[in-house]
Amino acid sequence: MSAGKGTMMRALTGAAALLLLLGAAMPARGQELSRYEETVTLEADGSARVRVVLQVRRGGAAPVLLPLRAAPGALRAEGIDPASARIVHRGSRPFIELDLAPESSPGRTVAVEYSLPGYFKAGGRPGPFGNRKLDYRFANVSFAAVDRFSAALVLPDGWVFNAVSRFVPEPEKEGMVAPFAIARAGGRLAGRIELSRLGLGEEVALSCTVRSGRRSPWLLFALAVLAAAWLLFYRDVLQDGRRAPPAKLP
Repeated sequence: MSAGKGTMMRALTGAAALLLLLGAAMPARGQELSRYEETVTLEADGSARVRVVLQVRRGGAAPVLLPLRAAPGALRAEGIDPASARIVHRGSRPFIELDLAPESSPGRTVAVEYSLPGYFKAGGRPGPFGNRKLDYRFANVSFAAVDRFSAALVLPDGWVFNAVSRFVPEPEKEGMVAPFAIARAGGRLAGRIELSRLGLGEEVALSCTVRSGRRSPWLLFALAVLAAAWLLFYRDVLQDGRRAPPAKLP
């Protein structure tokens, strides 16, 4: 064998060994989802009912972790063995952990429901004009890919969106509109987020302000009193003007 061919064979052998080492070092491929759909139904006391629907496209060996804002109330699962859905903690953060067997998960649809007593702070004193801050965040810590991601924040009855201060992912080009829209769901306003693709390690975040669209009866009463006082005052001014003699020209 010539020296050139020997050098080439050694290079190919080294490259193959490197690929094998890299493959051994990489983690097992995670779950791939066709759909991730989350619906958060908020109440005026700050609590929420959350429903998450997953449609698996490809299974993976590791359990699925769904991040939580806080430890939830009763957890209910559909399309999966109840023992395969549980609340766990990683450090100080709570998660829902789901066991989806790789050999039986492709094409499966799984849903989990839970409640949170304090999803957003509705108590205490509101901000200017009655505004209250509402945040949403989803960090993809489990899924190799999500083909379609959607989330809906359904406001309490009679509440409205006031302003959106932050949205992630940001529009790629200046002037583009963020994939966030406001629609109606069962007579309530809902903010909807829809993305076509979400990769491992990516996040979706929304910060906005909301407020009650109903007017306080005390405020309406105070406005009525002010309106009546204004009319009474200007009625007296107009009557005094009518009784005054016309001004003489010099």
